[in-house]
Amino acid sequence: MKSMNKSSISKKLTIKSAIEHIQKELLKGEAFFGHGTDNAWDEAVWLLLSALKRPVDEPINDADKVLNYNEIHEIDKLLKKRIKNRKPLAYLTRQAWFCGLEFYVDERVIIPRSPIAECILNGFAPWLDITQASSVLDLCTGSGCIALAIAHYFPHLSVDASDFSKDALDVAKINRKNMQLEDKVKLIYS
Repeated sequence: MKSMNKSSISKKLTIKSAIEHIQKELLKGEAFFGHGTDNAWDEAVWLLLSALKRPVDEPINDADKVLNYNEIHEIDKLLKKRIKNRKPLAYLTRQAWFCGLEFYVDERVIIPRSPIAECILNGFAPWLDITQASSVLDLCTGSGCIALAIAHYFPHLSVDASDFSKDALDVAKINRKNMQLEDKVKLIYS
């Protein structure tokens, strides 16, 4: 992937060898991890799958598949952006995960990463009996990840999500629509 000429294609770059190359380039480029992944290997897999427009939550069962020129070009383009621009991959791919759910993100919001995800997935035990709650207010909702994850996992709750950034609420609105939770989560500019 160093050069995009025909000779690089003849090397028969496979999915596995591409991931290894991306990992090395991320480390060499001193990329920071912590916005969706915490290591170069996981980020390399995410980058490759995103460039190939494949779901990132499905296993790679074809690691020996030889990549074609267009696939190598897409991977190389995304890798160069990641290293040169120093932007988190989540902003380049416009996707992040929280509580096992996919969210749209861009520079108008911070990338979801919070220990609250573990609380949600554990039903807030042992601190709260969520079955006894009727409503939730998520302050500074940003992308809406906390409010939307709560509405997704606990459909009996009424959820309000507030932010003082109209841009952030626009992103939350995208996520609310993508998750089909328009009737469950109220977005509030406040």
